[in-house]
Amino acid sequence: MTPWYVASVSFAGICSILLFFLTIVNEVLSMPPTQLAKDVKKHVAAIRISNDIGLMARKMWNILLLNAYDALLTRQQHVINLSVLSEAMGSNSRNYVRLRESLEKLATTAVTWDVGGAASSAGQWNKNFSVSSLLAWGKVDDGVLYYGFSPILAELLYNPEIYQRINIAQQRLFKTSYGLALWENCMRYCNTGSTGMLAVEDWRKLLGATAKTYDEYRRFSQKVLMPAIREVNAVSNIELQLKIKRTDRRVTQLGFLVTRKEASPVPTPEAPGAIADSGEFRQLVQHGITDVQAKFWIQEHGYDYVREKLALLEEKLLNRSITSSVSGFLAAAIRNDFKSEKLIQKVSEDAARKKQQVEEKERKIKKLREELARNFAQQAKKDFLLGLSEQAHQQLLQEIMAEKQDDLFIREELLRLGLDSPFVGLEVIRRIPDYKRRCDKFVKNALKEQGLVD
Repeated sequence: MTPWYVASVSFAGICSILLFFLTIVNEVLSMPPTQLAKDVKKHVAAIRISNDIGLMARKMWNILLLNAYDALLTRQQHVINLSVLSEAMGSNSRNYVRLRESLEKLATTAVTWDVGGAASSAGQWNKNFSVSSLLAWGKVDDGVLYYGFSPILAELLYNPEIYQRINIAQQRLFKTSYGLALWENCMRYCNTGSTGMLAVEDWRKLLGATAKTYDEYRRFSQKVLMPAIREVNAVSNIELQLKIKRTDRRVTQLGFLVTRKEASPVPTPEAPGAIADSGEFRQLVQHGITDVQAKFWIQEHGYDYVREKLALLEEKLLNRSITSSVSGFLAAAIRNDFKSEKLIQKVSEDAARKKQQVEEKERKIKKLREELARNFAQQAKKDFLLGLSEQAHQQLLQEIMAEKQDDLFIREELLRLGLDSPFVGLEVIRRIPDYKRRCDKFVKNALKEQGLVD
């Protein structure tokens, strides 16, 4: 096959095609790489995604990021087979023309970020302005895609919370780019329960509905907003309720109440590195499945489903009833949901169960550790603020307001909720004396009381 290439176009569609709009502090862009990654983690709540490149390109970008995530900071070139990419996207594996079109869109679409976004929206220059293409480059050779991200964008993307929003199983259920974009931007508000209020124009950017035909709110609502809400509520793991704010009878701001559905058939994506450390992943690889394909299967179907197919494979191997290759049978079993006809009986069953229990315990401890840390942070913040005098409370509020004078989102939150806003929690916590040592001690003691650690 003759290779074809795509190259990045730096400033293509800067104003109208905005995928990642990051509101971060002024110093971030001048920080060294390691500090930059840490700071992005602290400011992940301010991430904004805006897109008008279409559903297929958006799905492709998510897959390519997931595939490259573990090596984002260590490799400039990443590799994925086109058939694996197509399957993960839920598209026709032979429709390489559409894959090429989507790849070209990613390489020619600009992502920009600055402080608060005010400079770019006003057409002015900002000393902290940055720009990159969504994909720096791409090359397809003999059915294999080679690609890379720009270094500065890779730094921003190497973030566990961004990784966890890439849910392969979930995104395959969406049929429109507006629905997928709305879901991606509302998912992170599950814990707070509300997105807060944003201008209608901001939501249009987030959903990629920037065409002039949507300048009229009624048309935007009928053609974009309401269909997207219905799709999210119908197919996703969250429920959205629209909130509207009017000024002189004109709708000026929108927001959503976000509720996580109690029962969702869609598996929740694991934290970075968790899949590769699992026994299911290692077994898939041992049976000839590529690392990339194994990760995608676990992301899409969940551990229980994959474990069931591995048990079926063992049954067939014991009966010597596999006529094709082992990896081929396993792939067919996972894709077509083959069922086992009898229970697997073997000597190593007890050992396998014990191994699984150990892994489950480790995952439970990790999840509980994170929950305990969040609970401690909430209580520590509450106690700290209660201990302040009214004068000290107001002084702290003004201090944070001054620090965040260029961060429009945070300033709006401070004006709306004051220091009770969940988005300024980190700013309050970093002022609490000896916080880290006390938090670590609290978590450790709590785990000891439950007999989970020594």
